[in-house]
Amino acid sequence: MDSRSRIGPPPHPWRWIALGAGILAQLSMSSLQQGLPVLGPFLLEAFHLTLPGLGVLLAASSWGALGTLFIWGRLADLIGERKVVVIGLSGAILALLLATQCVTALQLGLCLALAGATASSAIAASGRAVLGWFPRDQRGFALGLRQMAVPLGSTLAAVTLPFAVIHFGWPSAFLALAAYSVIGAIASILGLRPPPPLTAQAMAPGALPVRSPVKDRTIWQLSTACGVMLWSQMALNAFLVVMLVDFHGLRATEAALIFALIQIASGIIRIVVGRLSDITGRRLPHLRLCGTVLTVTLFAAAFCNGTPTLLGIVLLIFASLASYSWNGLAFTAVAELAAPGRAGTALGMHGTMMRLLTVPTTLAFGIAAAELGWSAALVLLAFFPLAAIIALAPIQREELRRFSFEAASAAGSQPPAPPPRMP
Repeated sequence: MDSRSRIGPPPHPWRWIALGAGILAQLSMSSLQQGLPVLGPFLLEAFHLTLPGLGVLLAASSWGALGTLFIWGRLADLIGERKVVVIGLSGAILALLLATQCVTALQLGLCLALAGATASSAIAASGRAVLGWFPRDQRGFALGLRQMAVPLGSTLAAVTLPFAVIHFGWPSAFLALAAYSVIGAIASILGLRPPPPLTAQAMAPGALPVRSPVKDRTIWQLSTACGVMLWSQMALNAFLVVMLVDFHGLRATEAALIFALIQIASGIIRIVVGRLSDITGRRLPHLRLCGTVLTVTLFAAAFCNGTPTLLGIVLLIFASLASYSWNGLAFTAVAELAAPGRAGTALGMHGTMMRLLTVPTTLAFGIAAAELGWSAALVLLAFFPLAAIIALAPIQREELRRFSFEAASAAGSQPPAPPPRMP
């Protein structure tokens, strides 16, 4: 995108500090939600769980976030990102400290649900802050960096949590997670200043809808498609370590190391994909391409995981990488398609919808793996991103229509004839 047609606030040096604070806030949430699967083998033994039962326990934090994400996003639009993140992470710290005292799987699940419900404040609020500080031709890169906090959180958990459990017992893992939330809260206090006010171009009539995201059909459709595609990420994130240990015969520490390396590599992929989308200023074409790659790699992994082989392990790794590649694009697209000043609400709605659609994911995949085998379960999983690719096609046309108006408004010219508006 030509810098002369830049859309959004002018660059400001503080944007990098705000981005760093947003990354640390999101990292504390991600270390909880995305990092817990590395504890799967330990929790199976400590609480005598079945595979479906483990799936339920690992999904508890996501289920907690489901009930609060929209509220946190709306509050971020009303009272600001800093207050929302600090309040939420403070609640997560208390919930994780309670988790160290649990003696049953039910008690632990409730504490994890509470931690997820409160820590989810970091998702919509920190994303809204980053969006406000960066112009459009840098947002894909910036939000790709921020979304890298998801795999960074998983990596941090993969490196530290098994070590803590082996040497100090499983409660110490939740003490570590609480410490990460403390760091995220402090960073938010210091770095999440209010972003610059919206420019006149951003408020130009016709550039973006003025209605609430709740009444915007495009946001609903995009969130639904992303929720469908998220099935693969949720399932692989929850069961990859267990699959590598129980099916492919790796040691728990080896599987945890692979898990950590996947998180690092997938974070880099998110940044690269986000930067590529900045060149055109559009997110949906790249999002659909990521979905296509994910579908192909899942089918290939399913075909080669009938029996334990090195090729099966490699394809599982590639499928996991592909499953993580697209989140930053979706996050950016939702925020940019939302009405001015409503990004927090849109992101909260987006996160809620995605989690609502993936509530049964880990349980269903665990049952499929137990009853049909890992290969058949992966085949079923591959149909979800395939459906998402199809659902994203009309949204891609609507993104082009809105972007054409926004770019023309920023350039001070008449907007070009757009594609027809979606009904």
